[in-house]
Amino acid sequence: MISIEEARSIIKDNLPDRRRTIQPIEDSLHYVLSEDITAREDSPGYTNSKMDGFACIYSDIEKLAEKHESHVVLEITGESRAGVPFEGELQTGQAVRVSTGALIPRHADIVIPIEETEVSGDRVVIRSRITATSPRYIRHRGSEFKRGEVLIKKGTEIMPQHIALLASQGIVTVDVFERPGISIFTTGTEVRPANEKIEPFQLRNANLPMLESSVRLSGGIVILKSHVEDDFENTRSSITRAMESGNLVIFSGGVSMGEHDLVRKAALAIGLNPLFWKVNQKPGKPLFVATGKKGKLFFGLPGNSVSSLICYYHYIHPVINHLRGLSYEHTTLTGRLKRAATNINNRYHFSRIKIIGTSERGVPEIVTLVNQDSHRLSSVVGADGYIIIPPLATLKEKTDVIVYPFPGKLQSFIEATPV
Repeated sequence: MISIEEARSIIKDNLPDRRRTIQPIEDSLHYVLSEDITAREDSPGYTNSKMDGFACIYSDIEKLAEKHESHVVLEITGESRAGVPFEGELQTGQAVRVSTGALIPRHADIVIPIEETEVSGDRVVIRSRITATSPRYIRHRGSEFKRGEVLIKKGTEIMPQHIALLASQGIVTVDVFERPGISIFTTGTEVRPANEKIEPFQLRNANLPMLESSVRLSGGIVILKSHVEDDFENTRSSITRAMESGNLVIFSGGVSMGEHDLVRKAALAIGLNPLFWKVNQKPGKPLFVATGKKGKLFFGLPGNSVSSLICYYHYIHPVINHLRGLSYEHTTLTGRLKRAATNINNRYHFSRIKIIGTSERGVPEIVTLVNQDSHRLSSVVGADGYIIIPPLATLKEKTDVIVYPFPGKLQSFIEATPV
């Protein structure tokens, strides 16, 4: 058996190459940018008003204020509204009615909010005291950013706010990393579809929908999925078919030592290059990883649902992240044990944990779940992540530990940590 660290290192050394593609921005959600995005235009593209009100010349207001202690009166000479600008030039003693977002007339350098004014015919009365330090309520061209500035950096996962920014710049397509295509197969003659009535000696197929949804959560695309019974020729042909497309292949089951564990044997028979088999961990010891043509990775996961899922989270999720353009390294956090945690096994243990509060130092407080048996799906349903406990070790109460949040559970840890 190799160590967990060795397994991760071997996989890292054999990561498939990333691929790039062009996506319309409306279809780019959750894709990762493969290059920096720079501004095509200044923002704002023109100097405009922050408020509904009146655009004026500050020096005029300042001069008039010396003569009128309680108010200033200006002539309303026109209007500038969003999409319909005032085309004249502002003169001394004049004001132009403006809407939020409207073009500021030439010579105007201050906007008086409408609530600070009164209109009487073609005159506007400014009743508030305007000084040199009063807000100007003007957005100047390029005050947000200028043409050529980097707006969004390479490696950013595109979210709706990024799409809005791209559209505002007239950018309608983006250069992104492809989301990897993944084939998923489950194995076992005793395994039947979840919607079928089963015999007492049969099992419903939990792994196929579990792994399919896990791939989607990781940002991958399932391009092929199927189930294979324990037959060598069918297993071999299924692996061959799966390796012909996509970036990764995942088989669940058939990688242990039994006579009917055929996946590893079939993978070797078609010429896949084995990287390792068996990792010093529990659950998930019989993990088999190999490479095929063009560097495609093959993962043979244990058939046990919890073992399969833990192996997916620790070994496959980071690969999908890498191929999408994100980091291969896990996002980890520090947690503090509320009570001692013991590993009675002679292998490293992926111990499922749950957040129960916050320690006095503001660190998420965690406990290991009582039911850790690898056949208990409830041990992951009720968990927020896992820690790795060394063989035959006890971690004492109030020990700080590295926590691996399950994908989608990171927010739980953020919310548990006071700002």
